[in-house]
Amino acid sequence: MEEPIYVCKDTELVRKPKNPNKALYIIKVSLWIIMLVIIVMSLIFKENIMSSFTWQTDVLLIVTLVVVSYVSGEEVRVPSAIEIRFYKDYFEVYRDARYYSYTVTRRESNKFYYSDISKIEYRIPTQKIDIFGRGDFEWFNYRKDGSLPEKPTYHRKVDGLCYFYKNPNSTVDYKALFEKYSPIKVLISEV
Repeated sequence: MEEPIYVCKDTELVRKPKNPNKALYIIKVSLWIIMLVIIVMSLIFKENIMSSFTWQTDVLLIVTLVVVSYVSGEEVRVPSAIEIRFYKDYFEVYRDARYYSYTVTRRESNKFYYSDISKIEYRIPTQKIDIFGRGDFEWFNYRKDGSLPEKPTYHRKVDGLCYFYKNPNSTVDYKALFEKYSPIKVLISEV
């Protein structure tokens, strides 16, 4: 196996629910499904289904939906380990364990050959690094017991996007890093 020229170990910021309560999540999804069914049925029957409820029921449903969505939807950004491994012809964005949802935490390896990258953009206001191009994406979703499957959950070579949010406490200058260890010039965006 090829040895990397340089490995940058850092932390990125990942969005996680502030209140990771599965019951609230189930209630929120159920209420949104009920509202969606009411709207679809109103469109199909060309009659306002909500008018058949008492006004107290309407208010209770809407207030409950708003409160549960707000409480369960609050997110915080937490640090998560990330490695960028630079090789002779490509670089790899490696995450040992990245949180996506209540049920999905995955190990990721996103490999980009320098010749297949269309651009790398660093967005200053959001501290976001976007990598655009054709990549080799290999993901392993962790099982409930914390183990990894032998075969990847997802493995494709496609045109895609890989991004991460820079941790404000990080001292890594990603523009200088990519320009030093790869032939890619990083675009700076104020948007």
